[in-house]
Amino acid sequence: VEAFEKEYFAFSSREDFLLFSINKCKERAKRKTITLGSKKSQLATFNKLQEYRKNIPFFELTPKFLEGYEAFCIAEGKKRNTIWKHMK
Repeated sequence: VEAFEKEYFAFSSREDFLLFSINKCKERAKRKTITLGSKKSQLATFNKLQEYRKNIPFFELTPKFLEGYEAFCIAEGKKRNTIWKHMK
């Protein structure tokens, strides 16, 4: 099952920014090239992005997408610093 999941997500992540980013984050944490705090912070950002859009193909990562995501965060009552943290 683990091998199947690895192959499935490796294929899917070539097109989906979130899957790619989540897999890379977990991989870096497993290899200990990022701290546990960084992993938690990055996964929190990916979770917030998933609340905005379930799937994000790479080609949709545009300034217009970021403006929409920013508006989404503002509508949720997030402060500017929090929004910036999730956008960097």
